[in-house]
Amino acid sequence: MNKVTYKSSRHVAYDIIFEFFSKKIQLKSISSKIISKYDFKNNDKAFINEITVGSIRYYHYILYHINAFVKNKKIDKKSLTILLMGIYQLKFMDSVPDYAAISTSVDLAKDKTKNKYKFVNAILRKVSTKDINADIPEYVSLSFPKWFYDLTLYQFNKNQTINILNFFNKKPINWIRINAENRVVLDKLGDNDIKYHVFEDNNNYIKIKSISNLLIHELIKSGNLYIQSPGSSFVVDLLSPVSGESILDACAAPGGKLTDILIRTSNSSKISAFESDLNRYKLTINNLKNIKADVNILKNIDFLKYNNIKFDKILLDVPCSSSGTISKNPDIKIRKTLKNFTYLRQVQKSLLEKASTILNKGGCIVYSTCSIFDCENWDIINSFLSKNKEFKIINAKKYVGLSYVDRHGALNILPHKHKLDGMFAVRLEFK
Repeated sequence: MNKVTYKSSRHVAYDIIFEFFSKKIQLKSISSKIISKYDFKNNDKAFINEITVGSIRYYHYILYHINAFVKNKKIDKKSLTILLMGIYQLKFMDSVPDYAAISTSVDLAKDKTKNKYKFVNAILRKVSTKDINADIPEYVSLSFPKWFYDLTLYQFNKNQTINILNFFNKKPINWIRINAENRVVLDKLGDNDIKYHVFEDNNNYIKIKSISNLLIHELIKSGNLYIQSPGSSFVVDLLSPVSGESILDACAAPGGKLTDILIRTSNSSKISAFESDLNRYKLTINNLKNIKADVNILKNIDFLKYNNIKFDKILLDVPCSSSGTISKNPDIKIRKTLKNFTYLRQVQKSLLEKASTILNKGGCIVYSTCSIFDCENWDIINSFLSKNKEFKIINAKKYVGLSYVDRHGALNILPHKHKLDGMFAVRLEFK
């Protein structure tokens, strides 16, 4: 596909945010799809990412400022999108002068709306000159919906809650897993002046300032690198896969843990994987191809409908709120609601019960989420154990560092404490 040069990076940022509010699907996938159409330099891509991700990250805070001056007037999506972008630049981007944030937003309103540019101009000027932060509720100042703030406060104390939510508002760390020989990859990065920092608890992981680099993308495509938080590696440590064991990754997409398992077992022929969602299945296939794995191990089927052979080990990385990943997926704060938890809990319980029926005697299930909330973690485990007395928890300290293990024996990574994506996992063994 021939790429074209778009007239303005702000126009592309507008398109991304507007489509997000129209479809309410993952911001990351929308952004990737739209940006790939155009021939942008890295600094333009960085600017687009800053505005789009930042506007969504601080959506609740910005919306509060808009509503303070709109007086309950309904705002159309086009004007709302432009106001989000404009106020984000006013409040959070020191590199953009106030006059430029306002004038470019007004120009965008003239282009995208029929006659709302005067309205946009008036709101932005009020926001730029009047301070309303003194009366702002704490959950709004942290830019979270009240239900999320309340749920966090229910499980953690006030200080922990503030620390967790503040961490989520920080720009995410770019973690990368090295699949190939460490020294070879690190030398390539060094030769290309790409600075990195090796993760002290697993030297197969490094953090870098940006992944918007041609060499990084080439190394990912060639299977030498995989974008992933180190916490995912600890989940696989808990599974402790060994070549020759029959292992199932029951909810495999996007394939980070699956590819890790395959690499650790030298692409063992006894690895199987399922993914029910067709688009996520295709994404996982591509990730398997990158490491030159046999794509036939992955089946596009619903695990809950599977009735066939049993397995020695099952990785059950269940669908969850993904609350532990909000720093890199701030759109979760808008896309997810408290009602989602009720639905997810039922799915999580069903998946765990199903896994228990196809496990060989003496085998293990590793139940994992990227959630910080007990309602998706310990509540599910305790409910399962109350009905399945033949299962027991194996303390995670046998497999991972003690600092990552909670007092009940689970891998429990808390973002504000460990500076990683939130992660929870329990190893359950069939007595």
